[in-house]
Parts: sequence; structure tokens; C-alpha cells
Amino acid sequence: MSEGAVRRFEEITARWREAVDAGLLDQARTLAEEALAVAEESQEPPLVRRARCNRAQILIELGEGDSVLGVLRGLLTESREPDTTFHSAYALARAYDLKGDRAKALFYARIAQGHALTATNPEFVCWAHNLLGCIYLGESHFEKALHEFEAALAVGASPVREALVRDNLGYCLVVLGRIPEGLPHLYRSVRVLRRLCPAFARLPHLALSVAFLDLNRLQRATRHGRAALHSADAEGDREAAKMALYLLGEVAKQAGDYSLARSYFGVLQTRYYPENSRLADVLLTVDTRQLVNLKAQR
Repeated sequence: MSEGAVRRFEEITARWREAVDAGLLDQARTLAEEALAVAEESQEPPLVRRARCNRAQILIELGEGDSVLGVLRGLLTESREPDTTFHSAYALARAYDLKGDRAKALFYARIAQGHALTATNPEFVCWAHNLLGCIYLGESHFEKALHEFEAALAVGASPVREALVRDNLGYCLVVLGRIPEGLPHLYRSVRVLRRLCPAFARLPHLALSVAFLDLNRLQRATRHGRAALHSADAEGDREAAKMALYLLGEVAKQAGDYSLARSYFGVLQTRYYPENSRLADVLLTVDTRQLVNLKAQR
């Protein structure tokens, strides 16, 4: 294997990581494909395994996880490189979480947590705790999730990763009724993400909308809900946009503006439930907060 090939692979992979951290998934996919081609040309198995794992992680986030489950299971059993083994287990947990198979997601997340201890990057321990917390959040096991997010924050991570953990921790505290404790985490998260990774700022904006709705501070709930909806639409995040529409409709209803509430619920119906012609009418009569778990499909 030539030093030039290794250097080229590392250069592309560094750009891939930057694109991932910035939420530029289409760009990351292109770079992952390019890195894989270089790795295969080098005929060096560790590089090939690493490149395949990186590509699989992006495909999962782009909604193509089913196509790489077999690849990742193979990497998990074949790889002797600690980082690749960790990422393979982590990606499998993420894929199954997105599919709603939380039992398998927990199984692989715990494997990832074990491999994080031997990986070269100590930050992976934070990643593993955060992933476990997200899986527990999706199952509405909020106390378990809180424990994992607190453990993740204690380990420490890059500013963007820490901001994402704070979003999860803050939302968890809000749901548990500990809003004054949750708000500082959410504000810190949104400030960091708006500066360093605007593509992810929609996440704490959503949680802040929930918090201020619960506090009956409806103008602030609306402002954060609209920011989340705008960002979600720009990034093509259908789940975040759906949650924002639920929240904005509920905020308008609580403010007594039933015309605006019907408008938001109407958009929700048209986009996501076109077969249910009475959805907007039904949502005007129930508290939609009971229907919203922001992290159930994240």
C-alpha cells in the first residue's frame, strides 16, 4: 500500500467527518463513496472495512439503513480495529432505533458501549451513552434516559456533540417536569448549534417550544416552533417538521386562535395524513402534547 493512497484516504475521510458534523449528509455520502474507492484500490483490508462502515453510517441517516445491515453485521464480526468495531455496533443500533426495533437497538448500543472503552477516541464513550439515552427516550423511559445523558455529558465531547447531548438532556428534564433545570441546557445547545452546525439547531428549538408551551409562555413557544419548522423544511427533516406543526397548532389553540390552529393542523393533515380528512377537527378538541415525543423517531 502506498503512502500516497493512505494520505489520500485520510484527507477524504477528514472532509467526510466535517460534512457529517455539519449535517451535510449528501456531501458526506459523496465523500464516503470516494474514500471507499480509494480504500478498495489500496487493497488494504482495515481501510476497506473503515470506509464501508463510514458509508453505511451515512446511508442509515439518509433512510437507506436496510441496505447496509448485513454489511455492518459482517464488519462487527470481522473487524479487529477497535474504532471500526465501535462504529459498526453504533451504526447498527442507530439503524434499528430508526426502524423502531428498540430491542435490537439496545442490544447493539450496549455492544458499542463496550467497544467504546477500547477505541482510540475517548469521546466514543460519550457517544455510546447518548445513543442509549436516545433509545430510552424513544421508549419514554425518561429516568433511564436522563442517567445516560448525564453520563454522556460528564465524559465530555466536541462542542457540537456536547450541544446535541444537552438538547437531549434538556428535553428529558422538560418532560420530567424539571423545566427550570432543562432550559439552560437547551439554550446552550441552540446557541452552539446555530453558530457551529445550523442544520441541527431545529432540535433544541423544538424542545424549547415544548418547554415554553408547558410554561404557558406562548409567544416564545411560537417563536421556537416556527424556527424549528423553517429549519426542518430547509433540511428535509419530515419528522421534525411534523412535530413542529403539532406544537404550533397546540400553541395557537392555547392562545385562543382557533383559525391559526386549524391552519397548522390542516398543513399537518395534508402533508402526513391525507387519508384522514377530519384530523384537523379532532386535533382542535384534544391536547396534542400527549401525542408528541420529540425523540421517538430520532
